Amino acid sequence: KAKGYTTDSPLAGEEYTAGCMIICRCLRLLMQAMQETWKNGAPVLKPTQVRTRKDGQVIVKVMPTNAADRLLLMEISGEVWMQKNVTKENLKDTMAVYYKTVRSAKKLHKPRPTPPGDNTNTTGEDAQAAVTVTPVGRPE
Repeated sequence: KAKGYTTDSPLAGEEYTAGCMIICRCLRLLMQAMQETWKNGAPVLKPTQVRTRKDGQVIVKVMPTNAADRLLLMEISGEVWMQKNVTKENLKDTMAVYYKTVRSAKKLHKPRPTPPGDNTNTTGEDAQAAVTVTPVGRPE
């Protein structure tokens, strides 16, 4: 309504799908990063994505990720400026540290067998990580 489109306008349909497409794209990129992390220990970076400033600080270009991004997001780019102690040589060691720890723990941990019909065991072979949520400020 804010843009003045009627609900049966083709432009209204475009507005409805735009948000969904962005979410799907973000999920696809997250899935790709997680698959690369699982397979290689960290997301895969092209040599052209990594540069070093004159003061030695490493910068990783994370966006645009492909030709479609470059066309759709013409003037937009994203970089991650690494901490001062990170070098090109140890960059991969500093990426996805949490997931490397979870994977190492899984290799060392002997999972308990899951009884038939029990879906509550988070330590079985299919579990990647268990998360515990503790409510804060729960009303009485």
